[in-house]
Amino acid sequence: MRIRRKHWPWLACAVMAAIGFPALAQGEAGQAAPRPAAAAAADPPATASVIVQTVGSSGLFYDGSGSDTSDNQVEIVAGGKVTFSYPTGTLGHNVVFNGPQPTSCVQTEGAGPFPAPPLPQYTLPAPWAGDCTFDTPGTYAFHCNAHPEMTGSVVVDEPSGSPTPTPTGTATPTPTATATVSPTPTPSPPQLRPTSATIDAHDYFFQDAAAADQGDNTVDVQPGQSVKFEYPAGANFHNVEFNDSKPTTCEQTAGVVLPGIALPPLPAVPLGAGWSGQCEFDQPGTYTFFCTAHNYMTGTVVVGAPDGGGPPLAGIASLPDFLAPAPRAWVSFDPPRRASTTIAKLARGALKLTGHCTSVGDGKVTLTASKAQARRLHLRSRTLGTATAHCEDNGLFKVTIKSSAAVKRALKHYHGKALKVTATVTLRGAGGSSSSKRPVTLGGGK
Repeated sequence: MRIRRKHWPWLACAVMAAIGFPALAQGEAGQAAPRPAAAAAADPPATASVIVQTVGSSGLFYDGSGSDTSDNQVEIVAGGKVTFSYPTGTLGHNVVFNGPQPTSCVQTEGAGPFPAPPLPQYTLPAPWAGDCTFDTPGTYAFHCNAHPEMTGSVVVDEPSGSPTPTPTGTATPTPTATATVSPTPTPSPPQLRPTSATIDAHDYFFQDAAAADQGDNTVDVQPGQSVKFEYPAGANFHNVEFNDSKPTTCEQTAGVVLPGIALPPLPAVPLGAGWSGQCEFDQPGTYTFFCTAHNYMTGTVVVGAPDGGGPPLAGIASLPDFLAPAPRAWVSFDPPRRASTTIAKLARGALKLTGHCTSVGDGKVTLTASKAQARRLHLRSRTLGTATAHCEDNGLFKVTIKSSAAVKRALKHYHGKALKVTATVTLRGAGGSSSSKRPVTLGGGK
């Protein structure tokens, strides 16, 4: 059929309608047309802070940006910095990273400063502070050397839209001449008096080394005599600090000696087993001492008058035996058995935890997950379970953790191998209150 010239404009319109409009419709509903780019997710902050706080005979770490002391996790972007600080407190604490280490750490306040990490190198009383930089994404778990139940973590995220770095050639370093160091003469050791008594530090008590009774933490000496203090064996960190009355002088004779720090405490910070030293007592009196990492560890040095008698007590010839000092409140978890701490047992309401306690009564045990774990479990709360605890007459507590229905459903649908959670116990009684934390790994078994 022949199409006349006057119909060509109408034919052109028909072709455009057949071709252009479907393409336009496809651009609106299909994938051919470009979409607006999605807004990039905001990066975590470049800085964060972790506060160290003493609680009873232990302590805790918490996110310094808030007031929730159970929140022991902070999140930053790769290349960011976290400030760790211990503003007030008498116990010794520090930050030790379990596996992956930060790129660098610098102690900015406190005794020393010492190379870091750990931050500080040794467990120190307040105040101290320092910064750690994290260049590599990942999760950095940490704890306190003197109180392993104190835990926390730093989550480092990859920045959004990070460009792939282009490898560059590595310059060959030019060797430099090594300077010859002239040896310095070793100073002569101080002339120490012979010791008249010995106090041994144990995990977790002081004892007169000459006594068979572990509860005997007192020694008697005469003015001008010395007492030896030592921590011969153990798996924790201890030292000796005096309350009000101080010895004439103290000298550390074994273990890591920290330069530039006056003694006592002896050692200057809580150290592991292998340290010893001695203190001289020239003035009569009663010298009470404790461990700065575990203030429930106490003892006494009684320095008598030159004639052999001790300082007189107002109107009392001697203290009756029943007036023993009241022990301080203390609580701590026992190490959980792997076979009995599983995700399945928590989901069934059969997870059991035990511990030791002194001078406390009733309280509560809470099992919490980190923020990241709660998100993976699709839970609004970090609390995985609770239990009511009671310190028995034999100094033990036993609890069975109970979870909500929502937590039980989340755990039954969780397909990960393990969950790392934190158990916290707080007990109160006539001796005061005491809290303790312990990391617990919930395995994937039955």
